[in-house]
Amino acid sequence: MTADEIRHALSDIRRRGYAVDDGHLVEGISAIAVPIILESGNVAGALAINMTSARLRRSSVGDFVQILRREIDEIERTMNPHDISIAS
Repeated sequence: MTADEIRHALSDIRRRGYAVDDGHLVEGISAIAVPIILESGNVAGALAINMTSARLRRSSVGDFVQILRREIDEIERTMNPHDISIAS
């Protein structure tokens, strides 16, 4: 993907709350990523699931996003915001 394609996709990614790469970065490999967000609203990182593109096409993106969000809810609930320093 070009920088312009990524910039164009960012508004959809932010609106959905997750990103999907269906084999654009590495042919045949897909990924779904959901951000870990601090109380301040800053992003501390992300959790992702990588798989073959064929598996993603046979599966529900929503199911994978639910799995990731369940794990992230636990991480965000137990994360101490003072343990992470993020520059503004």
